[in-house]
Amino acid sequence: MQAILHPIHSLFYVLLCGALLFGCDSGSTDCVEGETQNTGETCGLNGEGEMFVTCVEGVFSSESGCTGTDVCVNDEVREGTTVCGFNDEGLLSQSCVSGQWEDGEECSGDDVCLNGTTQESGTSCGLNDEGLLLEECLEGAWVEGTECTGTHECVNEESQEGTTVCGFNDEGFLMQYCIEGVWTDDEECTGTDECTNGETQEGTTACGLNEEGVFMQDCTEGAWVENETCTGTDVCVNGETQDTETICGLNEEGIIIQDCTEGAWVDGACSGTHVCVNGETQEGATACGLNEEGVFMQDCTEGAWVDNETCTGTHVCVNESTQNSENTCGLNSEGFLVDNCVDGAWVASEVCSGTDVCTNGETQDGTIVCGYENDGFVLQECVAGAWQDKENPVGCEDFGDFIDSVGDTCQWYNDAEEGNYLNPEVNCTETAFVNDNGVGPFHACCVCGGGTPIVTNECSAPTDCLNGNTKKGETPCGLNGEGGLMQDCVQGVWVDNETCEGDTHVCVNDTTEDSEVTCGFNDEGFGLDVCLNGQWQTFESGDNTCVDFHNFKDSEDDTCGNYSGWWSKSCDDAEEWINADGVTAAQACCTCGGGTSLCTGDDECTNDEEQPDFEGETCGLNDEGFFLEECVEGVWQATSNCNGEDVCVNEDIQASAEETCFTGAPQRQDCINGTWQDQMKWYPPICSDDDTFIDSEGFSCAGYTEENERCDSAGDFANTDGIDASEACCLCGGGSSSGGQMGPVCFEPLLMKGVLDFGLPGIDGKGIHLIAYEDISDLSVFGIGVANNGGGTDGQEFSFPSITVAAGEHILLARNIEAITTYFGDCFSIFDHVIQASTDINQNGDDAIELFRNGEVVNTYGNPDGATLNYQDSWAYRLYSSNWSRGPVNCTDDTSTIFDASCVYPACEPFIPEEE
Repeated sequence: MQAILHPIHSLFYVLLCGALLFGCDSGSTDCVEGETQNTGETCGLNGEGEMFVTCVEGVFSSESGCTGTDVCVNDEVREGTTVCGFNDEGLLSQSCVSGQWEDGEECSGDDVCLNGTTQESGTSCGLNDEGLLLEECLEGAWVEGTECTGTHECVNEESQEGTTVCGFNDEGFLMQYCIEGVWTDDEECTGTDECTNGETQEGTTACGLNEEGVFMQDCTEGAWVENETCTGTDVCVNGETQDTETICGLNEEGIIIQDCTEGAWVDGACSGTHVCVNGETQEGATACGLNEEGVFMQDCTEGAWVDNETCTGTHVCVNESTQNSENTCGLNSEGFLVDNCVDGAWVASEVCSGTDVCTNGETQDGTIVCGYENDGFVLQECVAGAWQDKENPVGCEDFGDFIDSVGDTCQWYNDAEEGNYLNPEVNCTETAFVNDNGVGPFHACCVCGGGTPIVTNECSAPTDCLNGNTKKGETPCGLNGEGGLMQDCVQGVWVDNETCEGDTHVCVNDTTEDSEVTCGFNDEGFGLDVCLNGQWQTFESGDNTCVDFHNFKDSEDDTCGNYSGWWSKSCDDAEEWINADGVTAAQACCTCGGGTSLCTGDDECTNDEEQPDFEGETCGLNDEGFFLEECVEGVWQATSNCNGEDVCVNEDIQASAEETCFTGAPQRQDCINGTWQDQMKWYPPICSDDDTFIDSEGFSCAGYTEENERCDSAGDFANTDGIDASEACCLCGGGSSSGGQMGPVCFEPLLMKGVLDFGLPGIDGKGIHLIAYEDISDLSVFGIGVANNGGGTDGQEFSFPSITVAAGEHILLARNIEAITTYFGDCFSIFDHVIQASTDINQNGDDAIELFRNGEVVNTYGNPDGATLNYQDSWAYRLYSSNWSRGPVNCTDDTSTIFDASCVYPACEPFIPEEE
């Protein structure tokens, strides 16, 4: 390309020509032949070139040229020429980038495999489905064949007796199990000997003074047999005490006491209890005197201060107390003038202690109205200076709120007409004038035989009845109370006599007697005759007979009979007619499924039936099942068969055998509701820096990572394209984010189980509970970090010691082992390893905890970069996966052990002591 004349040079030639005006020929050329000049206009496919003109015969030509070299328009797409695809059947696409065609990754080929290659398909085959059918690639597509990769020689979980001799005395053979299609010796031996003849060992039966020893055992015919040799060596029983001859204490009245500690005598406290020297005296602290203005003197007797009877007080009475003087006063002279105690001395007053309001034996009308027409008052008599209502013998009280169907009260039935009471036979019949509640005067009014017997007050008006009259009363009598006791009018009051009116029943309702018809689960019983309405009813059915509730009436007064024919009420709608007692036909009538089955048979089941015992002992891996019961001779008997179906124990963790994490480690499975479930977690979006970014001072994104304070002024260093680090670098908030995704949770051999911040003094209650899920040969590869106050991770701050840990063992990392041992009590036995924590284990109930393996975080409680669920003076406990529970804040305050707290630590719940 020809050089382009700079605009400044052109200006220089114009000025030079002007300066030498007289030396310039007016016919000379404007430019040098072949010279080019930029017009300032853009051109080219993507506007990346500039327009220019060329000097021809001293004049810039009007025909323009362009410096642009792009061969395509940016972002255009076309099919290219580069072969691609599994069998070269496609072409790579091309995109126009910066005006040039570039091959992309998209291929027009649709073959999924390379012809002639083979792979395993997803179809299982072989004895244990351990193999897969092979697929062959034909014309770019996978086609399943019949060849199987399976090589197993037996069916998994089958078992057989092997040939390898075993047992303590070689009397058995090892069992073989089919594992992954191959017969494999197991540790299970058909031999039953438990030891080698002639060996000896320590047994399990405690012996010795403090049972610190055990009886020795000899192996005889393959079984351990205890002998009489005991390993115990203690010389005393722990907790016993004994006196020594060493004198101690004030007045030398004590001796040194020895305590038996770990089987040996150890000098302990002095039995001396004297606090003073015999014979001394002093003023004591016990207040005395009538107004406690003095104190008792004390003597030192046998080394102890003892109050004597000498008091420094001088008062003769208790201030503000009173006493009766010898001067009588008041009605009936039952009172005395009262003396008051002022400043410890008695002072006479005019107040009388007498409280009588009347003179004994007087009578008067009271204020309570009585009598048939309320024309009298209850009489009162003065007894012991107080008015008391006089009482009559037993009387009858009407239902005060009774109103019959025509609006009359009991008073209407008691009114006299021309001196005679209303005819009970006409007005007091049971069905006459029954109100909406089904109550008539016969049940409510005394004159009709109802009402309630009471002790009445003596009234100044006429009484209930005329002496000598009789009537049928309301007191039930007879076998089923269907009769009523007769009543006599005695001194104006109705009184029951012994005559029963209306007793026609021959049996007591609801009692039963055997019939001749067999019944019951195993026909071991007989049908029953039942007494209904006072008469024996015989049942001829050989099955368990159903009896309606004979006294049932629904809200519309319909009985069970109204539910038993084609005209019946519908049992489906029985709830619509529930009666006042809350009973429906569905509960009372046989035809609707209620009623009562009657049979003398006491078998509870049919022989040989089975059922789960839902009220008995639970069984199964998570106690989700119940032991089956079998019916033997009509009685349910427990068996050892369990209907539980769980395949694992809740909260257990194992490594998946099929799926792996991105790192190649196995995926973790948690046992949830008795089933192994793969655990997943969300991986957040990933941010990628713009690798081509360079700012105006030459810094790339890597430079900002090294000096991240430059992000505060990134806008000051935008490059020539107007891009700064806040747009291009992840550290400063830019970059490109790729979407997050779900991925497996990797199986870890060690995880946190609980975080402790018990409400003990200082750091005494702080600790971390961990559990191993597989054998760990060196625990020191793990460590702990406490991320305080949401300020981000502090990294690993504590490293575990180099010890071995077995799968299933629990580890406690504690700040004060002695204090937390006492606090856990019996529950402390759950921990297999207890490790002293450093001062870095200092969580305050709102801090996140991180577990590290080889310097990388593998397990976290809480959020190191923000707020964490509060467990202050409480605990956090992992149930399974990332599911944590917490005790209420401050729930362990003011407690001596975890069992005193309202929030027992979940791992300790099986250890809760029984209430005494």
